[in-house]
Amino acid sequence: IGQGRVVLGYAFQLKKDDLKSLSQVPFPSARIRLVPETVPFKRLSLISAYRALVNVEAVSTAQTEGFLNVLTDESGTVRQVPLFMKMDDVPYPSLAFEIWRLGMGNPEIVIHTDTRIPTAMAPVIGLSIGRTFIPTSNDGQILVNHRGPVNTFDSVSAWEVLDKKAHAGLKDKYVLVGSSATGLHDLKATPFARSISGVEINATVIDNLIQNDSFEYDVYTEIALNYALVMLGGLALSLVLCFASPLLSGLGAFAFFVAIFTGNYYFFFLENIQVGIIFPFFVFMVIFFVVSILNYVREGRTKNYIQRAFSHYVAPAVVKGLLKNPDQLSLSGEQKELTILFTDIRGFTGLAEKMDSQVLGNFMNQYLTRMSRIIMDNNGTVDKFIGDAIMAFWGAPGDDLDHAGRAVQTALLMKDHLKVINQDFKALNIPDIAIGIGINTGLVSVGNFGSQDRFDYTVMGDNVNLASRLE
Repeated sequence: IGQGRVVLGYAFQLKKDDLKSLSQVPFPSARIRLVPETVPFKRLSLISAYRALVNVEAVSTAQTEGFLNVLTDESGTVRQVPLFMKMDDVPYPSLAFEIWRLGMGNPEIVIHTDTRIPTAMAPVIGLSIGRTFIPTSNDGQILVNHRGPVNTFDSVSAWEVLDKKAHAGLKDKYVLVGSSATGLHDLKATPFARSISGVEINATVIDNLIQNDSFEYDVYTEIALNYALVMLGGLALSLVLCFASPLLSGLGAFAFFVAIFTGNYYFFFLENIQVGIIFPFFVFMVIFFVVSILNYVREGRTKNYIQRAFSHYVAPAVVKGLLKNPDQLSLSGEQKELTILFTDIRGFTGLAEKMDSQVLGNFMNQYLTRMSRIIMDNNGTVDKFIGDAIMAFWGAPGDDLDHAGRAVQTALLMKDHLKVINQDFKALNIPDIAIGIGINTGLVSVGNFGSQDRFDYTVMGDNVNLASRLE
């Protein structure tokens, strides 16, 4: 074991157990230098160990040694592995790092620190051997680029080595000797496996060092990127959801989420940069659901308003069309060519003076109801009742290219139905009535007109007055 390039492993005890011995000190062979050189070793922000569990002297004859410790995060998963730890303010390299350094044939390790931020401890930004720089976290840990599940790396059983059956396959290789038995408690969880041996994790770290493709993580870059995504992306997503059509809103939201995952894929798999997307993704989801709910409420209010405003004046089919296409409805007022109809009962004043109030009320309700239904059944809008007169128009709020033809057809149907009305009211001793109808087509103003407290959807203009005069 003493011949050749061999690295022995030992373990650090992190918690104080009062079993520390001054004689149990590791002796790695590497020369360690700090950059900048003005930073003392005790200021390094490395993970601190209490004591070392070194090898017995009988086997401690290797060229160098490194610690075996593999730490897990709060979820119990190995995502970072320390390349350096310190004990009694002295930095010590890991087993994986020493194996790689020995393979590189360089006796010196440089620890790079960041002194731009005035703190008591000097954060580590990376390690280098020769011209190769390995980025690390502030406490000297490498963000492991895991290669896959268990047995991603070739393994050889110990009995094959003892039987001299595997020597040829091990030539010119980095070889790690370790255990994989469950009872030895050297099994860890990784993003690829729930139970993987520590020796395979160290092999992964060595491979990361050889390929120099470990992940990088910069908390300030992540914060800046997250805030930029949340502010700019959130504003853009809100504008798309608020002002675009439902189809475009859905496609826009889908494009935002695809862009987030595509960007994460690019950084994570192609650039080996770890950037968290949970926060912007969660914010975008909240924006999507909140704005969608507000749009739904606003759309519901618009539909309810349209239904309440026009269900008594236009045919149900027209109301249904407006609910499907609210853009056809102008609630602010516009110039539009329409056809206006006025009708009233001839000699109604003298007729009303001869009727009882109850009989008059029953007659008027029946007459106005029947005539209004004829108008609405022909896509007309009942504007208002003026005593015994009815004002109606065609071509609004829904578009109708044949508004003039429908108005004339409605007038003929009203004249025909007047015979039925006269027949029905003979039993009440009401004499036959006659009606006058005036129709005119022209450019008018249509929309909501009135006060802030009370307004109607109606038409105004000279062409409305002409229809009234014709009647």
